[in-house]
Amino acid sequence: MEQFQKPLILFDTDMDTDCDDAGALGMLFEYVAAGRAMCIGIAADVPNPCPAAVCEMISNWYGIHPPIGTVYEKDFPPGASERYQRYHDHRKTLPDEIYYNRVFARLIGKRDEDYPPAAEVYRKALVSAPDGSVTVLAVGFFTAIEQLWLTPADEISELNGYDLFARKVRCVVSMGCADYPETDNYNFNYNMDRFGAKVFFDRCPCPVYVCPDGFDVITGTSFSDTFPLGHPLRTAYEIYNGPGKGRMSWDLISLLFALEPDSPIFDCRTHGTIVYDDTNNHVRWNEQGPRKDYEVRSLIPADEMARLLENRLHGIFD
Repeated sequence: MEQFQKPLILFDTDMDTDCDDAGALGMLFEYVAAGRAMCIGIAADVPNPCPAAVCEMISNWYGIHPPIGTVYEKDFPPGASERYQRYHDHRKTLPDEIYYNRVFARLIGKRDEDYPPAAEVYRKALVSAPDGSVTVLAVGFFTAIEQLWLTPADEISELNGYDLFARKVRCVVSMGCADYPETDNYNFNYNMDRFGAKVFFDRCPCPVYVCPDGFDVITGTSFSDTFPLGHPLRTAYEIYNGPGKGRMSWDLISLLFALEPDSPIFDCRTHGTIVYDDTNNHVRWNEQGPRKDYEVRSLIPADEMARLLENRLHGIFD
């Protein structure tokens, strides 16, 4: 990928059903604090009262304050109100005590209505960025992107949301699975909003890099010993999985690639264009498709990747 002086990251997250989103955001802020990246905005992309507040809690801890937006079911297009049923059903299967986001939202005293729409945050962040400079890290659903694309030209930009995205975004890095030539992998992020995933893969105007790795890479085991009480990453991981247990690192590896796309630890290859079937959450490759997408895989052992990520989570870049 073409390199700019610093990666400009727009962090798009479902900061809700797992704690690796919190880990990824904290790791991004370590890069920002070290002068190695910029975070130009955060989109909390699930219709839930708490995720945006979690993002703000983490932002406050690190003293880095990008704009934060969220999505609302009331803003869905007519006829799309049932699109999140899988998400709501999944949430009912998880015990209340692992929802660190509720704890954070209560501590910060805010809910979704206290934040602007994610599409507005996207628009303002993109209009201020150089053309072709932004990497969208999509470690959640594609709802916020789809809502951005529906926005008309306004006082923020003379371009509609889709054209603004096409002009400013150089690539999207997605946490997902796109095995060649096709896969029925569960693909949680795509499955939770199949409508948004279908729109995204059908229309995305820039390359999509899909990162599936992280299942066997456990990070966060050191947080209880190295982070002070009250640290949001320690709190999120301890509530979600228990002290010292850590968690799989899907979102962190996707972020690492977004920040260091030319690192020799990644193998990045194209098979054409990713095609998404929303009827069965099926992904396949069209070798003759109009867009060049990429499958990204880690080339280093899981324990080595875990050590690298732990270092980054603690601000160590040697």
